[in-house]
Amino acid sequence: MVVSKKACILQGGMGGLFLFSMFGFYIYSYGIASAFLEHAVNNPVTGKPYSIMEIIAVSQACIMSIMTFAGIVPSIPQIVKARVCAFKVFEVIERVPLIKSEPGSIENLTLNQKISVNKVTFRYPTQIETTKDILRQASFIIKAGESTAIVGPSGSGKSTIV
Repeated sequence: MVVSKKACILQGGMGGLFLFSMFGFYIYSYGIASAFLEHAVNNPVTGKPYSIMEIIAVSQACIMSIMTFAGIVPSIPQIVKARVCAFKVFEVIERVPLIKSEPGSIENLTLNQKISVNKVTFRYPTQIETTKDILRQASFIIKAGESTAIVGPSGSGKSTIV
C-alpha cells in the first residue's frame, strides 16, 4: 500500500486534534464540576446537590464516548472511499441512456407465450471453416413472465443468442 506524505501529515494532524479535544474536554468538564460542587448546584433528577461520585460517573461516561469515537476515526478514510464507490455505482445505475428507443422497439415488446430456440447452429460468415461454431445445436425455451440469464465465457455466443 502506497501512503503519501500528505496522508501521513493529515492522519498525524487528526491524532493531534483528537488529543487536543480530549484534554480540552477534561479541562472544561472538571472546571464545570468544580463550579457545581463549590456552588452546590442541584441535580435536577435527585433534587440534591451534585456529589463527587455523580460528577466522576458522568465524566467517565463522556471519556468512554470519546474513546469509542477515537476507535472510529481510523476507519473514516475507508468510509469516504466506500461513499465515493457507491456514488459511482449509483451514477451508472441511474444514468439515462442517450439513445432513445423507437416505437415498436424491444422495450415495447409484450411476450404472451414463449421464445423457443430449436437446434440453432451459427458461425460468423467471416470465420474460416476450421473455426468451431459459436452455437451448435442450441435449444432452449424462455416462458412468458420469466427472467432468464444467459451466461458464459467470452465468445460463447451470448450476444449471438440475443
